[in-house]
Amino acid sequence: MNPHKSSDDRSDETTTGDLVSLERELRRSLAPVDPPNGFADQIIARSRQEPSRASRLPRLVSASALRRIPVWVGCAVATTLFAAVLAGVRIRDLQQQRKAEEARMQFETALQITDRALDHARQHLQRAGISLEQ
Repeated sequence: MNPHKSSDDRSDETTTGDLVSLERELRRSLAPVDPPNGFADQIIARSRQEPSRASRLPRLVSASALRRIPVWVGCAVATTLFAAVLAGVRIRDLQQQRKAEEARMQFETALQITDRALDHARQHLQRAGISLEQ
């Protein structure tokens, strides 16, 4: 090490040295390695012995039972689901219409109240001798 270098320069050298050794270690650790003899045969033998993951899962309905269900049952289920969706859409539309009607009625009531208040104010102004006519 150079005694005239600052502490920052020394830490840069240390960091660079650490990075070089880290890279060397990574290259060594990640180098390709040939599998041991018979590795592929062991894997194939194990796959034949262990049941597949799909066969370990519980089956709710067997494939043969599904094949025995008549086609019309599937059509009936699809039709029922379609009708349920349509009914849901119709109910939502009716709710929106009801809310719109309610808002319209509230607006009309507010206009009536405002008209009455303005009429009342005009009458007071006329009694006081103030004319709003132009």
